[in-house]
Amino acid sequence: MLSPDNPECHEELSQLPLKSGKPTYIDKTFAPDRATAIRLFDLAEAHGTPMFSTSALRFASEYAELDSQGIQTINSWGPGAFSNYAIHQIEPIISLMGANPLRVMYTGTAESPALLIDFGDERQATINHLGDNCPFTLGIKQDTGSFSQVTANSNFFLLFIEQLVRFFESGRPTVASAETIAVITVIEYGMKQLRRLTYGWICLQPNQTKGLAQGHIGLVASPFAHVQSYTSFRTFFLPFMCKGFHHSSL
Repeated sequence: MLSPDNPECHEELSQLPLKSGKPTYIDKTFAPDRATAIRLFDLAEAHGTPMFSTSALRFASEYAELDSQGIQTINSWGPGAFSNYAIHQIEPIISLMGANPLRVMYTGTAESPALLIDFGDERQATINHLGDNCPFTLGIKQDTGSFSQVTANSNFFLLFIEQLVRFFESGRPTVASAETIAVITVIEYGMKQLRRLTYGWICLQPNQTKGLAQGHIGLVASPFAHVQSYTSFRTFFLPFMCKGFHHSSL
């Protein structure tokens, strides 16, 4: 198990365990960017090493009991800085809304970070960092129009440890690699906008094209083509429109 709070060091530190073939857990934040995350999963797969990473918030009983079907909007809020606490809000969102977010837009300030995540089909989520005494909370609107609000009051760290022990015993990862890569990608592009305090949609694509920057429909490589069960990275093609895309050399 690797748990230093320095994601930029995880790739170097994990070389030996990921080549060992033994179940390996890498603590959040898993990687500094999407490219590194993919390399880590590919290395683990090449050596038959079961591996996963997650935020403990994923296992909060209040979140685990939610029905992911029909979620239209999630408004999440919690404490801490974006750099190391955004994962605790983004991880539950990805687990509930899926591993294919299309674009992100930074909407906060330097003191109150906030990020809008668009999943397409009028499905969106927001995260808000509202101070150190703010509890981790989700406000959820279903496509039926109903609303629910849940706060993570359970001992989610203990629930996470139970899942971690099962992983070391069984060698079966609890979290799909596609979800982890989606989480890291959202954090990466959110951080880039936060550092510049730029506002505008950023498409979560590895190769931005002029056509997309102008709001045209196009076929582009999806950054979440790294499918579950540690298969090698593949390129899928996903048609979508990225309206109002704010182009910058990220």
